[in-house]
Amino acid sequence: MVSCVDTTVFIIKTLFHTILIYLFFAFGPILLDIEPTKYNLTLPQTFDGPLTANNKLSQADHLFVNEIIGPESLAVWKGDVYTGVSDGRIIRIRKDHYKTIAQFGDPLKCVNPWEMERCGRPLGMRFDSKGLLYVADAYYGIHTVNVTSGKVKRILTSKRPIDNIRPLFVDDLVISEEEQAIYFTDASNKWDLKNVFYTVGEHDETGRVIRFDLKSKNSTVIMKSLGFPNGIELSDDRTTLYVCEFNNRRIMKHFVDGDRRGQTDVFALNLPGEPDNIRRSSDPFRETYWVALAMGRNEKNPSFAMDMLSNWPKTRKALLRVMHTVGTVVEYFGKLIYFRPLIELGFKTKSGSIIFHTITNYGMAVELDTDGNIIQSLHSPDGRTTLLSEVREVVVGDQKVLYLGSYGNNYIGKVSLGQLTKINRPLLTHEKKKFIDLQKKNFAKRSTDPKPYKPYKAFDLQNPDFGQHQQQQQQYDQSDYRFDPDFQKAMKMRQMSKNKSKSKVKSKSKSKTKAKANSKTKSTSKSKTTKTITKSKT
Repeated sequence: MVSCVDTTVFIIKTLFHTILIYLFFAFGPILLDIEPTKYNLTLPQTFDGPLTANNKLSQADHLFVNEIIGPESLAVWKGDVYTGVSDGRIIRIRKDHYKTIAQFGDPLKCVNPWEMERCGRPLGMRFDSKGLLYVADAYYGIHTVNVTSGKVKRILTSKRPIDNIRPLFVDDLVISEEEQAIYFTDASNKWDLKNVFYTVGEHDETGRVIRFDLKSKNSTVIMKSLGFPNGIELSDDRTTLYVCEFNNRRIMKHFVDGDRRGQTDVFALNLPGEPDNIRRSSDPFRETYWVALAMGRNEKNPSFAMDMLSNWPKTRKALLRVMHTVGTVVEYFGKLIYFRPLIELGFKTKSGSIIFHTITNYGMAVELDTDGNIIQSLHSPDGRTTLLSEVREVVVGDQKVLYLGSYGNNYIGKVSLGQLTKINRPLLTHEKKKFIDLQKKNFAKRSTDPKPYKPYKAFDLQNPDFGQHQQQQQQYDQSDYRFDPDFQKAMKMRQMSKNKSKSKVKSKSKSKTKAKANSKTKSTSKSKTTKTITKSKT
């Protein structure tokens, strides 16, 4: 009897202390300043159609294991692949061998991952048409790298405010040589790269897209209130920007030219994972885009951290504060006695990187067409190749190869998609003409001076009208769009307009037939009268 009472008292005490600890970490004012928000995002019901599961990513080759750490982005020039790694180096990969061609910051200060802000961290990378490499540094802005000499030059500093806010987390970029400008993403106004885990945990929506003019050196915010904007890409006709929103599991479509300049639409919604970078495929005739997903999943296999806790912001707040507090204490004592393994353990706990691979246990990448539809997907159900940040398609000889980048992996992935599909027929005239015209158009745009840029008001995704429309769209799965009442109304209106147009066409056709009949009767009567006249004359 005594033992039973003791156990109940012990359980009550444990529950009481647990509740006290939870309340302290959820509402304590002296801890990490973080306010997670509630969100509700849907996932695909199952993996079928273009999302049918396979093992293509699981069969990927892992190159340079434990030699290359965190190859976030990949750029290609003359068959060589370039990437930036966690210690600030820019690496060239040629025939499955790598070489360091440039270094950001002092290499002696870039040894420890908890001091990456001292030397910088290269993320998004792009080549221009002349072979000059542009690199987005998460801490120090945008740089150019001469891959022949290794010279690094900063062209945009992140210390200077843009629209009264300093870029805190420069992530990805894309070059528009026609405009002589760079579009880049500023992932968050609150959290830097070391605290990227809290950007996701808080469901932060303070990200921006910024246009940097290479001639005037002026910067303009064109999109704001984005949920962790990550990858960015330009369409083939250079009128549209595709921006990946990691936190909202979607890709936005922003018009930078044409009749809808300055407006924004949803390009791809309810993706089966968080999109990181987006890159154009190597297909010259079919415009498609590869999107790397940090973690793939569907409604049957949701993530506890990303999906189940989405409606429990206070619980997320308590858990994030526990990780930050424990990590800070461990890191402090490690630095006090200068014990490197303890410092690293504290940093990984505080930054959340210690559980990156625990959360991301299903690797995935998808290929999208110009309508935002998924046309192909690559899977790693066993989690062997996961936490992807970029998929770069390269043609090597007659083979199609995908290089896989990752912010957190200790290797570069490589997947062979097989031999290029040969066309059994000659190209049609309009296909040749389209391809040649596109090349001429792009060359003409690059060779002529760009039009003077006219700034426009930044598109705010927190606009109430846009938000309502987005919430309505998120409530319905893309496959069940027929049950959307707005869609049904639109279809009714469309049917009514079709019926009206049909009735008009019928009335017009009837009047035409009547007129033809009248004309025929008149002509026959005339012919009869002429015949009678001729007979009478004879």
